Amino acid sequence: MKLAFNLMSLPGERVFGVGMFLREMCRDVEAELAARSATLDVFHHADCDAARLFGLAPSARVRLVPVAGMASRIRRVAWEQFSLPGRVRGADLLYSPNNVNPLRLPSGTRSIVTIHDLLPFDAGTRFGGLQQAYLRRFTIASARRAARVITVSQTSATDIQRLLDVPAGRIDVVRNVVQPPASIAPAGAGADRSFVIVASVHADKRIDLALRGFQRFAARHAGYRLEILGSDHGALADLQALTASLGLGEQVSFRGYVDDDAKWSALAACAGVLLFGRKEGFGIPVLEAMAVGKPSIVAPEGALPEVVGDAGIVVAPEDADAVAAALERLAVGPGIPAATIARRYAEFDGARQRRRFWDLLSAAAT
Repeated sequence: MKLAFNLMSLPGERVFGVGMFLREMCRDVEAELAARSATLDVFHHADCDAARLFGLAPSARVRLVPVAGMASRIRRVAWEQFSLPGRVRGADLLYSPNNVNPLRLPSGTRSIVTIHDLLPFDAGTRFGGLQQAYLRRFTIASARRAARVITVSQTSATDIQRLLDVPAGRIDVVRNVVQPPASIAPAGAGADRSFVIVASVHADKRIDLALRGFQRFAARHAGYRLEILGSDHGALADLQALTASLGLGEQVSFRGYVDDDAKWSALAACAGVLLFGRKEGFGIPVLEAMAVGKPSIVAPEGALPEVVGDAGIVVAPEDADAVAAALERLAVGPGIPAATIARRYAEFDGARQRRRFWDLLSAAAT
């Protein structure tokens, strides 16, 4: 069996949700390929270290194919649609972790795509007009042509069926999994005196609502901090101005994009995680919080209630008093029992999800 991965939508050295899913699914790639007598060709940007970022090290079964000169998004799309099909001739399956595959593939090559969410179909998202139009058109076409569509939550599966007109029988849920490092830097002074947001700094993450709720909480409970971990996607200046106007000063820090070690240290030392994204297809930071025994406060939208279960608090983020009350519950009690969080985290079993992922690929390829 010959498989191919299309990673052309994952340039650079930073790993976000799509890349995190791929990295976890490939954690045992050599064993999975050997069990299926399969080989894998990985097509990726030349500036993306696929071996280090995703665990796809070259071997007798894994061949890395870096593609140079793809700095332009338009050029990358053209290469993906018109050149990649010729490069995968002879492959039984081409998989893309990020919505889009070539619309025309060689005879005998089938397609699987993962669609994490349908943000391109939301008018209020971060995509520019041309990019959004492309993603909408090609997501629909790729999903309808695919042998299977993999997604990460039942919420997203329902959206894909409704908005993309893909039959439910061709949609499979493989949930995100996370695995914290074997050791995490110990927390210093002030452990459990912070709350953390892990998200890109964009309007659709509604960090402004978290700030307003935190202000009301901090007015009654001194010494707590709010840390925002994520790169700026256009909202940083406005949020910094809001922070100043709320009088939060040094109680709020915008740390930008941080590496995995810094992220896990912040999560392990916090009292809880906040995530108020409008239409999260999953909400990986909620699962990361569970992995280190921490609860979350989430919005009642998208897949967030589905993921958090009883390991956190669902609250309307527009209600600043309700957000403050949820923060108070986690800070001073009654919180979420550690056993409850551990039990919920155990439901996202990594070995089971990885096995399901590779079973889906191999079934479509044969």
